[in-house]
Amino acid sequence: MTSDDRPIPQYGEYASDSERESAIVRSGGTVANPDVSPPAPQPTMPVSGPVARSTPGVIDRLATIFLLAFGLIYTIGGASSYLDLGTSLERMFVELGVGHYHATSMTSIIGVAIVASEAVLWLIATVWSYVRLGRGKRAWWVPAVFGLASFIVSIALLGVLLAADPVFLGFVTSA
Repeated sequence: MTSDDRPIPQYGEYASDSERESAIVRSGGTVANPDVSPPAPQPTMPVSGPVARSTPGVIDRLATIFLLAFGLIYTIGGASSYLDLGTSLERMFVELGVGHYHATSMTSIIGVAIVASEAVLWLIATVWSYVRLGRGKRAWWVPAVFGLASFIVSIALLGVLLAADPVFLGFVTSA
């Protein structure tokens, strides 16, 4: 059987040692020299800490998307109440037995500020989450933190408005 009668080799199965070594070198690898003893094994440290953490998976992506969707629905759903904050507060005052709320010029400004702050914080959370997910980092906490920040800003703005209302202050001090 001559070399022309052999089947065509696949994946280097009929390659000679020199052909194999040449292919290894061409691919960027190194070839062990049989005349030289192999290097002594180096001690390695166990992998722990940030290096050992796996890249975020499907659960992280789903949690991030869920939290962002929840934030968007919350922001859009609450916008109508905040844009008509005087009516919303009047309804709340009557239901709680506080009395009647009388809207001031600050009422509509606070309502718009709440809607704007929620929208901006949601947008920042969305962009930052997208960037983190694109880089293979965990992102579920971004919408959670920004959702909490949005809630705190909304409560603080409502607190400013209610602290200036004499009916509400009278109700709180009498209770």
